[in-house]
Amino acid sequence: MHQITLEVPDELAIELQPYHLHLLDFLRIGLAEWRRRQEAETDRAIKALFQQMADEGKLIQPQPYPANYCPPERPMVRVRGKAVSEIVIEQRNRPLYE
Repeated sequence: MHQITLEVPDELAIELQPYHLHLLDFLRIGLAEWRRRQEAETDRAIKALFQQMADEGKLIQPQPYPANYCPPERPMVRVRGKAVSEIVIEQRNRPLYE
């Protein structure tokens, strides 16, 4: 374990005195909260940057498809040759590796 020496204002030292056995927990909780706030701040900054780029026309944000979206029908294509079902039947009795 490492030893760390801190200088704190007198008022804070007096306030922390009753909790001196729990200072390690305070540091852990405070560090976790600090990181959470930094991540939230970074997320807000990224979203603001994307929004600014979209407002300036430098970024096009994709729009989600509606839940009932169906792609347009494609024209039927005729293929010449054997039907797939015939090929499957022919291949059933052949060994996998020859």
